[in-house]
Amino acid sequence: MTGAPRYPDRSGPSEPPLKPRNAPLPTFPHPTALRRPETRHAAALALTAILSLAIFVLALIPLPEMPDLPGTDKQHHLIAFAALTLPCALFYPRALFWVLPLVVAQAGLIEIVQPYVNRMREWADFVAGLKGVGIGLGLGLGLHGAGLLTARRLGRAG
Repeated sequence: MTGAPRYPDRSGPSEPPLKPRNAPLPTFPHPTALRRPETRHAAALALTAILSLAIFVLALIPLPEMPDLPGTDKQHHLIAFAALTLPCALFYPRALFWVLPLVVAQAGLIEIVQPYVNRMREWADFVAGLKGVGIGLGLGLGLHGAGLLTARRLGRAG
């Protein structure tokens, strides 16, 4: 063999070839990942569990005084429980059969435990949480239904 070596910057042909410089980078999550029902269901349940844990922690942290946040306590409960209900209503409506009772129980349990962590128990907070559940449920099921109608109308529903 004469001339320059065949593999000047590598030790030999056993190494994989280099990727071209203009190769697209992988995206995460894959754009089609949420098309599979099992992926949507798992994502909805995981997000609901994470939000549930976050709501428990934020609602039950003992505080010497209430922080100065925009909005009222009732608005915070409404937003938190709407956000908690939304993922299952949107991506996994069949799970609402057992998720909704747990969410309502969580709203009640928070109000029962709050006096023991230097917070106030208020029925109005529980009612605001239930209103939030209703808003998240209505919004999620409405968006879910609109998505199904659009997919069927376009002939992409499976």
